Amino acid sequence: MTDHYQTEQEIEAAVRGFEQCTTRPDNFKHSEHLTVAVYYLRNSTPEQALAKMRSGLVRFLDQHGVGQDKYNETTTGFWIKFLHNLISEFPSDTSLIDLVNEVLPRCADARVVFEYYGPSRLSSAAAKRTWVEPDLKPLAPK
Repeated sequence: MTDHYQTEQEIEAAVRGFEQCTTRPDNFKHSEHLTVAVYYLRNSTPEQALAKMRSGLVRFLDQHGVGQDKYNETTTGFWIKFLHNLISEFPSDTSLIDLVNEVLPRCADARVVFEYYGPSRLSSAAAKRTWVEPDLKPLAPK
């Protein structure tokens, strides 16, 4: 496995680029979303991480003129819950670098969300606005 990050400063720079909207949208791919989410989960509660991710994504979309209609609350909530469950499997003293570098390859396929949600449910107006429970299989709480 090739490590994506070598230092915590690289992870912090990815988070800062997201928060300050200096990362270009075409450079903020799935792995960068995951990096930010893991950082937030490591440094706050899942509820706080979700709130930070939500506000950051909305700000990011606005700043780059993408439009808030691209934001999906259920997708964001899914990844926070999914990552929280995954992270809880690691020892609490796992370094941030090791944690992010372990999570990225395990979650590289963004389509994992479709193991839990049918496409029509995930793309529904309700799922875009608020949390909607999975319809294909439950997301086990931890």
